[in-house]
Amino acid sequence: MFKQCNFSMFWTAEAFLTAYLITEDDYYIEFGKRVLDELLMTQSIWQPDYIYVKAFGGFGVMNADGEWNDARASLFTETILKYGLILDKKEYIERAFSALCSSFSMMYCPENSENMKEWNNVYPFFNEKDYGFTMENYGHDGKTSPEGIGIGEFTIDDWGNGAASENYNRLLDHYGEDFIHRHLYR
Repeated sequence: MFKQCNFSMFWTAEAFLTAYLITEDDYYIEFGKRVLDELLMTQSIWQPDYIYVKAFGGFGVMNADGEWNDARASLFTETILKYGLILDKKEYIERAFSALCSSFSMMYCPENSENMKEWNNVYPFFNEKDYGFTMENYGHDGKTSPEGIGIGEFTIDDWGNGAASENYNRLLDHYGEDFIHRHLYR
């Protein structure tokens, strides 16, 4: 298998989805599904014992990289969800919401008490003013430990906490609170 970044797969799946929505030609949704399935091979659907944060539902950045729970998971959420709704595939809908949840799982906040332990090991000066801080991904250098190795320091609003919040709001705007809660809290 050649190394491949999952952004190219995401953009291609989005392009096929858009072509399908414009033309209603099944050709586009079928090829888009094939590309989406390749993309989903980079989604964590298990919790490895060598990853010390919640990894389930998150994405790496490619099929041969050390990074876990990258911020792009939130960007992928709505596209995966749309495929799930159009194709009536429960698995895609579940994967979409797992990706959304993983986008929030790395935030420094009391709701993520297990992850906060690692954050506090690395950044003992963090306090309630830092709630909501999220880094780009976990294990950026290919190393992790229960003491916090793997916790990074890089974030920008549109690549981490901002992207997670924006994509939650997109789902809220497009599908409504009842739909989201029905799938998030089942």
